[in-house]
Amino acid sequence: MRLKPLLIKLSLAFFLLAIGAQASARILLLLPGYDGNGSWRSRVNLGALVAGGWRDHGLLTPGRPLIACVPDEDRFYTVVLDSEAPMMVQLAQLEAEVRPLFIACPNERLIIAGHSAGGVLGRLFVVRHPEAPVDVLITFASPHLGTEMAELGEIAGDSPFGWMLDMMGEPSLLRSTSLFRDLLPSRPGRFLFWLNHQPHPPIRYVSVVHLDDNPFPFGFGPAIVPAFSQDMNRVPALMGRAETILTGAGHKLVPPDGALLASLLRKL
Repeated sequence: MRLKPLLIKLSLAFFLLAIGAQASARILLLLPGYDGNGSWRSRVNLGALVAGGWRDHGLLTPGRPLIACVPDEDRFYTVVLDSEAPMMVQLAQLEAEVRPLFIACPNERLIIAGHSAGGVLGRLFVVRHPEAPVDVLITFASPHLGTEMAELGEIAGDSPFGWMLDMMGEPSLLRSTSLFRDLLPSRPGRFLFWLNHQPHPPIRYVSVVHLDDNPFPFGFGPAIVPAFSQDMNRVPALMGRAETILTGAGHKLVPPDGALLASLLRKL
């Protein structure tokens, strides 16, 4: 007779554990690339995410910290950052925006998707915060090994051309010089060399490689980000640990990236 109450208690315990497991919602953060605030919304078909069951919770900005917990609801935010600032400055902004989440919603899991420099920022975040509840990092056309275009941008920003543009009311190039330095090809003494040799947490890494990345006619000139640089398997700390997906898009985000992202999320 005592066995029946025990079985009831065990069944209830397993039921509560199952409910608790299902209550862990997922939050997708969409990080912008260089000077790309708004690009996820203006260029990508985010309707594919909504059709896949994700709720659009709008913009995540420094003035609107993410603190609301929504059990059983997968949701996404497009993140607003000073995307012309150096990586460490952008990291501090991202930390301030998501830190309340760790405190208020400890059971919710994070997925980070970043375009271009935003993918490098996402990787910097998981390296600096291995304790963060990040399950997956997905990068689109990101310069993990750097890019020659950053060298050209640094040279232009440090030249009279950059100062002249600043005086004409176009300060973007001058403001971005420090960011360009962070995205220089990975060599000893540079930011990306340091980042690429740091321990990376055991999460899932996915590189979406945009192959047609050369803006110059007939390919006469450097790609914005060469295909090999976009592949996280070429990062010394991640060799053999990343999944790679090849697409024919140029460097910028395109509408099909939304469907591709939704497809990846369905498989998680």
